[in-house]
Amino acid sequence: MEPDRALPAGQPQAIIQVEFVGNYPIAWEPLAPAPGESQSSDSSQLSDLSSKMFDSQATVSDSGFPSTNEELKQQFVAYIEERMRGARGDSEAEAEFCDPEIDQMDMLKGYHSLLAIVHDPTSALQATDTTKLKRYMEDYNLKYLETAFYNLCGFYLAQIDKLGKLWNEKNKRDPAHAEKDCGDDNVDESRKGKSSSPAKRRKLATTGASNVKPDRLKPDREAQKIVPCWYNKMCTLTGGTFLVEAAHIIDVRVTTKLGADKDAKAIWAMLTLFWPLEDLKALTISGDEQRNILPLRIDAHRLWDDHRFALRPVEHPTDPTHRLYLQMVWLKDITTEDNLARSPWDHRKNGTITDFRRGSGDDDTTFPAIRHGDVYELVTADEAACPLPNMHFLRLRYAMQKLLAGMMAAGALKDVFRGPPPPPSGMEGPVRDERHMPGDWEMLIEAAQQEGVLTVEAAERWRRYILENAYQEYQERVEEYAAWRAEKGM
Repeated sequence: MEPDRALPAGQPQAIIQVEFVGNYPIAWEPLAPAPGESQSSDSSQLSDLSSKMFDSQATVSDSGFPSTNEELKQQFVAYIEERMRGARGDSEAEAEFCDPEIDQMDMLKGYHSLLAIVHDPTSALQATDTTKLKRYMEDYNLKYLETAFYNLCGFYLAQIDKLGKLWNEKNKRDPAHAEKDCGDDNVDESRKGKSSSPAKRRKLATTGASNVKPDRLKPDREAQKIVPCWYNKMCTLTGGTFLVEAAHIIDVRVTTKLGADKDAKAIWAMLTLFWPLEDLKALTISGDEQRNILPLRIDAHRLWDDHRFALRPVEHPTDPTHRLYLQMVWLKDITTEDNLARSPWDHRKNGTITDFRRGSGDDDTTFPAIRHGDVYELVTADEAACPLPNMHFLRLRYAMQKLLAGMMAAGALKDVFRGPPPPPSGMEGPVRDERHMPGDWEMLIEAAQQEGVLTVEAAERWRRYILENAYQEYQERVEEYAAWRAEKGM
């Protein structure tokens, strides 16, 4: 990307201004100590507990029950790691659940996601809170800690799987509409005999053409045109003005699947299991399209959508209508300790974006890369006419990206795709319609290919294998639906 610049002197001042605040640890709050001051470390506390193994006989009433949240977290981590060994076939812990290979892979990606969530300093799980877990065990008359972990872990994995599919699938078919579809549902006629799903067809723009798509609803199209002007068409992160796009905080295609009112409350409710999100009566984008837009330069937009980084929103403690903070969280190759990006971050390999507001000079090298933990403050001069991005939309996006980050880390991808791809026998037939391809698996296969975990050939074989499994599951649902209609005399 060519060097960019913030707007030159003499340009009208933006209604929404963005300023760099500083670099802080993740979980920073506005009233926290400044960088360099003494702060507690989750990782140092966890290291003191590293020698303690999971005690499967601990009960809610005896002295073996963890006395602190950190100790309970370590016990839960040990439990997850044991289940992961079972899912890999290293023990019998998961044998009864992991007969088909696809089930093992599903569990591994779920466990990696859950493990990253547990270590996230901003998460809030019932399984790692001594008070809440004791209450849960008493309510359900559970005697052993292992039983509580087993129940909660299964529930967490189910929700992670639902969220991953809901967030990534764009056009899933409904069995109730199968009979209305035209043509052979089994085959993608446009690509007979070709690869079942090519890599994303996203291309970086070479001109300043608008990214507003004609099929968007009118309020969304208008928001994409209007909102960047509030920032003087400057990128929120880089401060640049070249190829700035109106990036959606929540993809409108995600909420379309949830109903005509585009209520994202279903996703929000599931995420409250993992993060301290307040209860909401509704969360709709319809009517609030302008607050679902964040101007980003095209390279930053691409990295954000590819889950290379997330933006952690932090509410201003005294003036939330005029001010909010966004904290940069690089996601690739996150560590389990403290949920930090590996240091130093390999910007050449994993992507980078430059802050043109800071530094000065004639070339890119004099401007700093935006680092893990960098905080920016957004301030609007007119909250009524030019409101800040919706804090709930930002929180939902951040929580979803942190949930997906665990399964997309390089180590997780190597674990999930640890074995050779399934043999091609039985898959020489027609390519199934791509609308049956689970979006979360499509995302993981593409990520694995980008990281060099899978070759092009291996990625294709995995893709066909997963697509065939998904199609067979779809066919079973079609048959069940037909049987139900017959039973009801419909």
